[in-house]
Amino acid sequence: MALHDIIQDLRIPPRRSNHRGAWVPVYLDLLPGSGERICIGVIAADTSSVTCMQVHGLDRLHTAYGPAVHAIAWSATLAMLEATAIAERNGLHGLADALTGIEGLTVGSPRVGVGRDLKNLATLGLRQSSTLVACDHFENAPDLRESDRTSPLAKAVQKAVVAIRPELRDNFRRHVSLSAQARPTTYGFVGRRLIANFASLGGVSADALGPQIDKAKARLWDLEQLQKVALRDVFGQPLKNAKLELLACPPLTQPRQQDPKRPLSPSQLKEAVNTLEREADKFEIQWRYLKDPQAVAGIILEREPLSAGWSRCAAINH
Repeated sequence: MALHDIIQDLRIPPRRSNHRGAWVPVYLDLLPGSGERICIGVIAADTSSVTCMQVHGLDRLHTAYGPAVHAIAWSATLAMLEATAIAERNGLHGLADALTGIEGLTVGSPRVGVGRDLKNLATLGLRQSSTLVACDHFENAPDLRESDRTSPLAKAVQKAVVAIRPELRDNFRRHVSLSAQARPTTYGFVGRRLIANFASLGGVSADALGPQIDKAKARLWDLEQLQKVALRDVFGQPLKNAKLELLACPPLTQPRQQDPKRPLSPSQLKEAVNTLEREADKFEIQWRYLKDPQAVAGIILEREPLSAGWSRCAAINH
């Protein structure tokens, strides 16, 4: 076969990383004036939006900094919240000048890159800027799987929660590896008092009910796996008091057809609720069926307490 024929037979997959944007690394000086610093996150922006990707797992620095690592992690969280808010107002190019008044916080030069989307671009930038992230196995890096996308329900819940408690933004879609060899599992919300997954159940068509139940059961099983491991939050504190819950409500998007072939009856929905209730009871996991995403967000806001550090910060800002 001629070389020309071989080239013609090659099937080159379409390029998926075609979302162009800019990103900057954010650094925190552990001892102001010493020159010693670590990357605490990346802020990325395109022509319409800004997103941040924070370095999680700073508790791994405990061997070097001891109990002070908790203060480092908390300072990093506050710094990223402030830097992201400034970037949304002034853009990436004005970020460095706006942060000059905050001692110990510096921003690298803007860099241009491409990814599948803006969040993926920020993730790739973070792998280039942080040793803690770069040392993780590539397949275990968060937000790199094409099939791992945020559902409309999860987006609506996050939006409702963040509108009231913006410091909880990074608690959504958290990745947890149950072992060094296991692929990380994505959880809807991971807080200090609540770990929750979200599920859609109901709607207008009975044909969608079976797949909804299967997905809800899978999210229950993911929560059940957490009962077997000792988890810790980003500050290194144990999550032994965290309650596991599956929070469900009717789907946000309905089928285009107004009159489905098999309309969903109240008795079918009741049986589906009872099925998931029995499944949750097997694992001793709380299961709730709520009316809408705002009610789901209310459970998170009620369960997850305000941090003392954030309360002081909010009091100062107001």
